[in-house]
Amino acid sequence: MSHKHPTFLRRARLAPLAAAAALMVATSGMALAQSNQGGSPVIVGPTATQTSNGLVSANNNSNAQYTTFPSNGVVNGNGVDALAIGNQQRIADGAAAALTINNQPLMQPTVSVLQQVNNGVSSGTAGTIGVNANNVAGNHDGDTASVSNNEASAAATGNTAAGTMQINGNAVNVSTPASTEVTQGVAANAPVSATTNMSQVGIRLNQTGGANPNNAMDNLSLSVSGNQVDSAAQANTTQAGIQVQASSVNLGAAATSTVDQQAAGEVTGESRVNLAGIRVLGTTNRALTDSQLGVSSNSVQASAGGNQQTSVLQITAAGDVVQ
Repeated sequence: MSHKHPTFLRRARLAPLAAAAALMVATSGMALAQSNQGGSPVIVGPTATQTSNGLVSANNNSNAQYTTFPSNGVVNGNGVDALAIGNQQRIADGAAAALTINNQPLMQPTVSVLQQVNNGVSSGTAGTIGVNANNVAGNHDGDTASVSNNEASAAATGNTAAGTMQINGNAVNVSTPASTEVTQGVAANAPVSATTNMSQVGIRLNQTGGANPNNAMDNLSLSVSGNQVDSAAQANTTQAGIQVQASSVNLGAAATSTVDQQAAGEVTGESRVNLAGIRVLGTTNRALTDSQLGVSSNSVQASAGGNQQTSVLQITAAGDVVQ
């Protein structure tokens, strides 16, 4: 799907584009440009062209677990994650926008980003988190086990970009066209997929030892809480726009912000967990008397998105705005 989004003018005090642009998390082909007083006839900001032709794949198969039933065992705060990115472009750390112009003449400022993914981008996470114990025998009266605040995630992104312009000054006169443009594409034979497939996030016990009184499993306290399993796949995502802040603004030429996105390939997110909680198997007539078992606040989720974009033109002035 291709989506062009022409922008509009509005006088409103919105959250600056700078805050959103600064959230991007990896560098590629970016620059911070500022015009010079009486300088060159064209002010060009980041012009990034990125193409991903090879397969991009990230896989993590890790275990964070006890394989015997522990006495007072805690499995807490572990992360099993995988991340794959086709193209990613961002502004420099601490920059206000992709192109920032302060109190300088505006001579056709432009920001242009072109990104294309021609092969698949995939991410996968698998493994076991918690207690996975077979042949649990012996006296476990009063034992505790907790599996909490662990995370397993997979994320795959085709293209992500910040194509923004910020113009600051006292009296700003935009006499030549100013434009930001982001073009993103994912080919039909380039699926973007994220899969989380966990065999267990929790506690699994298999009792053995028959009715032997020395194999007591009473007064247990087992808890599985606050664990997260998720996967997220996104084909194209962008932040684009122009922000002008001044005491007065004379907008005498076109100011445009354009985003063109196409996601022709499949985008899939899938999360699976065979056991999310507590499971106790084993010898008959060996009840867990006087025990407390709790499973709460765990989540398993998946998401997939084709195109996601924000394109805004914002004019903020204390005095007059001449359009």
